[in-house]
Amino acid sequence: MILIRSTTLNPVTLQFAAELQAGARLPVAHVLDGRHGVAFETPEPRIMVTEEACRALGLYCPGDFRWRCGDYGIYLARQQFPEIRHFWLIEYDIRLAGGELHEFFELFARQPEIDLLACHLRPAQRGWRWHRTAAARDAEPYACTFGIVRISARALDACLSKRRRHSASRLRRADWPNDEALVATTVKQAGYSSRDFNGFGRRFYDATTWSLHSRIDGDSFQPLQGGVMIYHPVLFGSSFKRGNFTLQELGEHPTTWQKVLRRLNMFARW
Repeated sequence: MILIRSTTLNPVTLQFAAELQAGARLPVAHVLDGRHGVAFETPEPRIMVTEEACRALGLYCPGDFRWRCGDYGIYLARQQFPEIRHFWLIEYDIRLAGGELHEFFELFARQPEIDLLACHLRPAQRGWRWHRTAAARDAEPYACTFGIVRISARALDACLSKRRRHSASRLRRADWPNDEALVATTVKQAGYSSRDFNGFGRRFYDATTWSLHSRIDGDSFQPLQGGVMIYHPVLFGSSFKRGNFTLQELGEHPTTWQKVLRRLNMFARW
C-alpha cells in the first residue's frame, strides 16, 4: 500500500494520488494532519493523525509530533490495514518521474526481504541534528530521509514497540528522536535488512534531483528522461512562491539541561 503524507488535501495531491495508484498498481491511502478539515471527497481511505489516536497507541506526542514523527501515521495505517506486508510512505512534495512508474515499484516488489528502503540511509554523522537523539550504549545512530520510504510490517512493529518503550522513559521524552533517526536506528539495531534506493545498480536520486535547500517549481517541472528518478521538493503555485529554506532555519539550540539528558541517553539502552 502507498501512503501519501500531507497536511491536508488539495487538487494537486489528489492528482498525485491518482497517478501513483495507476502507475504503481497499488492501493493508495492519505495520511493527514487531524487538526485540519478535509474539503475534498476521495475514493482513497484516510488516516487522520491526531494526538488522541497516537496516544491510544501508547505514543508520546511532543508539540511538533505531526511534523517530527512521520512514522506515527504508518503505525496508524498498520492498525487499520493489518493485512498489508509492506507500506510505502511518500510525502506530498515527492515526485517519481522520467520513466515508467510500474517498473520502479515492480523492481522493489521483487525485494520483499528488505525491511527498509530509504534515501540517504547511512550511519549518522555527529554533526547531524538528530544524532544524539538516537545515541545509546547498544546501538549505532543511523540516519535516512523520510520523504519516501518502504517499510515492512515486522519492521514497523519493532519501531512501534521502540516508540512505546521510549514513551515511558523520561530521558528519551526529553530529547525525542524524529522519524529518520528512530526508524533507521531501530531497524539496524534489530538486525533487519535495510538498503538505500541507490543500492541496486543505478541511481534513483542525486544532488540534482533531491535537495533540502531549494525547491522545484512543479508548474514548469521537466524531469530528466531515461528512467524514474526521485525528485524533492516539488511544489506548486503559492507553495513554491513562498521561497526557499535551509535546515539552519529549522535548527535548535539545546539548553544545558537538554545537553545533560543527551549525555545520559548515550549510556542508556536503545
